[in-house]
Amino acid sequence: MGQFVNLERPWSFFDASGNKYWSGIMLTGRVIEVYNAEASTTIAAGEAVIVDEATSVWSRWDLAATADAPKQVVGAKRVAAAASVGFIGVAGENIPSGKIGRVFGRGTWAAVKCITGLTSNAVGAHATGSATAGSIDTVTAAALVPGRRLGTVLISRTATGIGGTTYVGVDINPA
Repeated sequence: MGQFVNLERPWSFFDASGNKYWSGIMLTGRVIEVYNAEASTTIAAGEAVIVDEATSVWSRWDLAATADAPKQVVGAKRVAAAASVGFIGVAGENIPSGKIGRVFGRGTWAAVKCITGLTSNAVGAHATGSATAGSIDTVTAAALVPGRRLGTVLISRTATGIGGTTYVGVDINPA
């Protein structure tokens, strides 16, 4: 390891057959369990995730007390447009369609899928949606539209530290 400090946070996941899988992330913030509302597509680990309002069910404070509490669900889909809003975070594991999985949210530092041509490939740029499903774009502060922000770029796509040219290191902080 030499002069490096190991900051990676490992996570273990199990599939329906009991097979154990490992996943790592630079720094873990909030972990949010979501329901994959995609019709037939798996949300892949490392893809940007947004709220799906149509399949989300949140309880309200003003509901009368009942024997059957409402089931709470955070429906989620992959980011799919530059105008995508309602970012939750980055998928921490593969989440099959119609299944529950973990998304790493606010406070997480993670590599996020970024396979599109970038508007601004620079540290400090804002991670936003793109037209490529699950992939982000990065824009300057001047081009940022409220509600369309996943977080701030800490490691650019071409940096050696990210280990490839298909991911960007992002401080997940939706706004």
